Amino acid sequence: MNIIKQIVLLVCFIGSTLLFGLPEGTESTLGGGSFEISGKNMIIQAPDGSIFEHQKFNISNGETVNFIQPSEQSRVLNRIMDINPSVINGKVSANGQVYIVNPAGIIFGEGSVVEAAKLHVVAGTLSNSDFANGTDNFTSLDGEVKNSGSISANQVIFAGKTVSNAGTIDSTNGEIVMGAGNEMMISSTDGFLSVSLSPEAVIPPGTATDLIGHTILNSGIIRSRETQLHGSAITHDGSIFSEKVKMGNFSQVNADTGGIITSELSLSGSSATEVAENSALAARVNLNSISNQISTLTAHGAFEQINIRSSIDTTILNTSDPLSIQHSDVRVSGGDLNIKLNFSPVFTTQPSSILLATEENLNIETDILNLASNYQFLLFGKNVDDTLLSGFESLPPNVFALDGRSLELNDLKIQLDGDSIQKLSSDNPNTSAFSIGGFEPLTISSTSMIDDSSLDNTDPVTPSEAIPSTTPAFGSYLIPSAIPNYVPSSLSSNVIEETGLLSSAQLDVAIENGLFSNHSYLLTAISTKDSQIKEIANSGGSSSVLGGSYALVEESQAQSIDSAGGQFSKTPSVDDFGDSKSTTEVEIVEASESKEESEEGEDGETANVSEDEISGRDELPVSAASSDLGAVPFAPISTPVLSPAASTILNKALSPRIIGKLNNYIAR
Repeated sequence: MNIIKQIVLLVCFIGSTLLFGLPEGTESTLGGGSFEISGKNMIIQAPDGSIFEHQKFNISNGETVNFIQPSEQSRVLNRIMDINPSVINGKVSANGQVYIVNPAGIIFGEGSVVEAAKLHVVAGTLSNSDFANGTDNFTSLDGEVKNSGSISANQVIFAGKTVSNAGTIDSTNGEIVMGAGNEMMISSTDGFLSVSLSPEAVIPPGTATDLIGHTILNSGIIRSRETQLHGSAITHDGSIFSEKVKMGNFSQVNADTGGIITSELSLSGSSATEVAENSALAARVNLNSISNQISTLTAHGAFEQINIRSSIDTTILNTSDPLSIQHSDVRVSGGDLNIKLNFSPVFTTQPSSILLATEENLNIETDILNLASNYQFLLFGKNVDDTLLSGFESLPPNVFALDGRSLELNDLKIQLDGDSIQKLSSDNPNTSAFSIGGFEPLTISSTSMIDDSSLDNTDPVTPSEAIPSTTPAFGSYLIPSAIPNYVPSSLSSNVIEETGLLSSAQLDVAIENGLFSNHSYLLTAISTKDSQIKEIANSGGSSSVLGGSYALVEESQAQSIDSAGGQFSKTPSVDDFGDSKSTTEVEIVEASESKEESEEGEDGETANVSEDEISGRDELPVSAASSDLGAVPFAPISTPVLSPAASTILNKALSPRIIGKLNNYIAR
C-alpha cells in the first residue's frame, strides 16, 4: 500500500510540474522583497530598486505573476539563471517598472498577456550597479526575444541578438524600442529615448534576414507615440501606428508589405566615412507597401538605396544637405510629394538614379540642373510640365519632357519597359525621345533598313551576348541615337508589320541591351479630370451608365469638361456625342436594335434634336434623365463614378421620347 501511495504522490508531482510553470527557485537578493504562491498565482512584493533571482521563470496558460510595487516609478529586476529561454504563456501584471533578464532568451506565447507601467525584456545581462544607477546598459545580448501575445505598457523595450514581434504591443502614449545587437544602451533626453547599439557584422547581400543574427522581425501590431527599430537587418510586414518611427543601426530594411502609419519616419544610414572605407556598408531601404502613410521622411547618412511608398501627402527633409544616396524610388498615391533637400551620389564612379512620382503635384525645392548632371532620373506628377521645366534653359539631349497620361504609378521604372514606351509614343507622336532613327518614333521604315553585312563590327558580339533564338527577332533594325551596348548579329524582317511599330517584346529585348538606357524623363501625370474620364472608359466606356447597352458619349468628351466645375465649357454639340452625321442630330442607339430601328421611332421619325432645343432644355429634371435610370450618370452599376458633367449632358440632350424608351428598357 505504501508503494501505491508513493506512485500516486509521484504522479501528482509530475502532473503539477506539467500544469504549473510559475517561477522556481525565487529569492530576493537586494531590496528586501518577498513572494508567495497560491495555486496558479504568484504575488511578488517588490520595493523600489529590488532584485530577484529565479532559477526558472516560466508561466503557463492560466497562471499569473503579479508584481506589487510602491508606484509607477518603482523598478524591479528579475534575473533568470536558467540555461533555457523563459516561456511565458500566462499573465504578468505590474503597477510599476519590470525588468526580465535572461541571457538564454524570453518568449511570450500566443496566449500571454502583460500589463505594466514599463516593461524591459533583455536576452542578455544587466549589472546590479547599472540597474541601481538607473542605467539601461544591456550587454552580452546572445538570446532571442519574441512576442506572440499581448503587451500593454507605457514603455516597452526589447533587447537581444534577435528580436521579433508577431503579437500586439500597445504603448499608445509611450515608447517602444526593439534593438538587436551585441550591446545596447538607452538614455532619455528631454523625454525622448536615445538608443546606442554596438557595431555588428555586415549582412551579405541576398541573405535571408531571419537566418542572420542581429535582426528585427515585426509581423505583428505596434501602437505607440514613438517606435524605434535598431538592428543590422530590419524586416517589417506587420502594422506600425506611431507618431514617430525611427530606424537605425541597419544595413538593410525590408518592408514590401504591411504598413507604417506615422507623422515622421526617420532613417539613420551608414556614415560617409564608413562607406568610404567599405562600400558594402551603404544601407538599403525598401518600404514599398501601398498601405504606408508617411507624412514626413527625414534621412541622414549614406544609402545605397531608398525605396519608399506612401498614400498621403509626403515631405522629404534632410538633417544634412545633401543626402548621400545612390538610388532612390519614392512614389506617393493620393497626395503631393514635396522634396526639400538636395541629392548627392554616394559613389560618383557608379550609375545613380532618382525616381520621384506622385499622382498629384510634385514640388521640388532642389537644384534640378544638379540632379540632371548627377543622376538618371524620372519625375512624374500633374504639375511637372509647369514647375520643373523652368529649371532648364534648354533640356539636355538625354532629358525628355513628355505627356505621361497613359502611365500609372505602378508602370514607372527608371528604365521604362517596352509597353510603357509604346504608350508614351502614342501620347507623344511628335517626340524624338523614342526615335530609333532620330526622326520617326519607334517606326520601322523600309528606307531605314540596314544590312548586317554592311555593319562595321569592329567590336564583335560574343555568343554569350547574342539574343537567344527564342526571343523576338528584330526587323529593319535602326541604330538608336543612344547606341546600345549590343547590335544584333543577324537581322530579320520577320515582324508584325513591315512598317509598323516595334512590339513590346522587341522593345524589351532592345532595352535589355542598352536601347534608351541613358534617358531621363519629366512626365506629366494625368489630371483629376482626365483620371475620371479614364476610369469611366476602363469601366465600360461612355455607355456604362446603361450597363453597356446604349452608346451615349465618346471618351473624347474629356476635352470638353471644365476642370474647375466639372461642367462642359461649351454648349454640347453633336460632336460631343461622337456623331459624325450631322451638326444638329443626336442619336442614342440601343445595342440590341438594328440600324433601321435605331434611326426610327414608333412613328417612323428620326430622333433629331436641334441645338436650340438642347440649350432650352435646362429645366429638364435630373430625375427624368439620370436619377430614374437607377445608376450614377455614366457610371457602371458595379463601379459608381460621380460625374456632374454627365448629369448636365443627360439633362440637355435626352428628349422626352428617348427618356421614355430608356425607362421602358430598364423596366424590362
